[in-house]
Amino acid sequence: MPMTGSADIAEWRLRVFTTLMSMVRWLALLSAVPSAALAIHRGVPAIALMDTLALAWILAIWRLDRIRYQVRVLNFLAMLYGVAIGTMVTVDTLGLCFLMAAPVMAVILLGMRAGMAMLALCSASMMALGLL
Repeated sequence: MPMTGSADIAEWRLRVFTTLMSMVRWLALLSAVPSAALAIHRGVPAIALMDTLALAWILAIWRLDRIRYQVRVLNFLAMLYGVAIGTMVTVDTLGLCFLMAAPVMAVILLGMRAGMAMLALCSASMMALGLL
C-alpha cells in the first residue's frame, strides 16, 4: 500500500532525525569532553558547564526514543538554541553559527512554520544580544 505524501515526509524526517542523533551523539562525545576539560583548565567553568549540560541533553534525547518525535525535536532545538546563546555570551560571535543552524534544523525536522518561528526567536535573540 503506497504512503501518502505527508506520511512519506514524516517517515523521512524521522529517519533524518534518528541518523542525526546518532551522529550528533558521537560528535558531542568527541568534542564536548575535550572542550569541557580545556575550559576547566583555562578557568572558564561556564563553558565546561554548558558543554556538559548539552552532552547530557543530547544523550537523553537519543536514549529516550519512546518519547514523541516532536518533543524530542523540540528538545534538540532548545538545546541548540541554549548552546548558541551560551556561546554568544561566553565566547562572543561563535554562537551565531548555532543560531543560524537552529532555524534550518527546524525547517528540516518540523516544517516551514516551526522554522519561521525559530528564525524569529533567533533573530530577536541576536538583536537583543547585539544591543547589550
